Amino acid sequence: MQINYSDLDKIALQNETKSVTYRELRENIAQAKPAGDFLRAENSFEFIYQFYALLEQGRIPRVLPIGHDEKEIIARDKQFTQLPEDTLLIGYTSGTTGLPKAYMRGKESWLIGYEATTQKEAPTLACFGPMSYSLSLFSLTQTLYFGQTFQFTKKFNVDHMIKLANTNSHIVFSIVPTMFEMFAERAIKLNQTINNRIEIYTTGSKLNPSNIQKLKTLIPNLKVFEYYGTSETSYVAGYEVTGTEPSNYVGELFPGVEIALAPGGQIQITSPQLFLGYLPNPLASQTLLMDDLGYLENNSLFLTGRASSIIKRGGEKIQAEEIERAILKLPGVSQVSVIGIPDHYYGQKVKARIVSSIKHTKIPKVDQIEYVDKLELTPNGKIKK
Repeated sequence: MQINYSDLDKIALQNETKSVTYRELRENIAQAKPAGDFLRAENSFEFIYQFYALLEQGRIPRVLPIGHDEKEIIARDKQFTQLPEDTLLIGYTSGTTGLPKAYMRGKESWLIGYEATTQKEAPTLACFGPMSYSLSLFSLTQTLYFGQTFQFTKKFNVDHMIKLANTNSHIVFSIVPTMFEMFAERAIKLNQTINNRIEIYTTGSKLNPSNIQKLKTLIPNLKVFEYYGTSETSYVAGYEVTGTEPSNYVGELFPGVEIALAPGGQIQITSPQLFLGYLPNPLASQTLLMDDLGYLENNSLFLTGRASSIIKRGGEKIQAEEIERAILKLPGVSQVSVIGIPDHYYGQKVKARIVSSIKHTKIPKVDQIEYVDKLELTPNGKIKK
């Protein structure tokens, strides 16, 4: 993927302790000698040099996922060398139910995504997720494509994020919702006004609307954007959060994206931003059936839940996500996870695990409530069920 070297003295990469100009970046990429196409994902300068060295050599980086048996993945996937012509990289799904699947991502699909956001207007973008995540790789390549400064850290540090917000006149943060909530809670606790222009892009789950409103009183020039998409789909829909949107609203469709409803209410996406398929099988078309359930009104997409997370309580089908959205609106609630638990009479009952400063004893449609200090997260920052 092309890097914009138009200003060689500009900072290209920066972490807490080191800065690299575009001139130095070009030199370091030229000197990098990747041992193979499989790269261990690390939030480091060396990983970035090796990733781009592979691209410049006409090879395809295969970015290994964290927390899984790398040898087993390499043994399974190294045999697949015939890839679609447009392949930019091979990444991996989260693998929450087994060995991660390898997905093929095309150059053209990401170039379309680069132009679809307002990020190109900001001089700096910060992304703190592991480099094995599609969001992190997209943010990195998009930032260098526009010739901007990419900020990263080895691990997420909320105090460093606060520092960047205070010291950059205009910065974009591309983060997962759990990072946003940590940033919001710390900023609210510090109670300091930040007058810089701050844009926050999140994807994965809904944000706490109360924290957004409190943040906006401290950061007058704050804009928060929520996007709906996955490693496979890239951007599908998005919107700037105002606090007045329905809780199941995920935004207007991106240009070129079309939505159809399959039998049962699952959404079917047709988009120029789709991935190329799971290794070794290319997609037969630019259409993908999702697990998400939803509906379309004009050009706006609304999600009602997931086909795989419907709780069958007696004769009633309950959407876990619908209950979660309602609970998040209750005072004091910061996190929630709703699941179905076995019941000999109803088949399933509804259980909610909640992180909250206020204990709510009765919640509609919830049979069992458990208050916890924190909820376990998946490697990509989503709440684990």
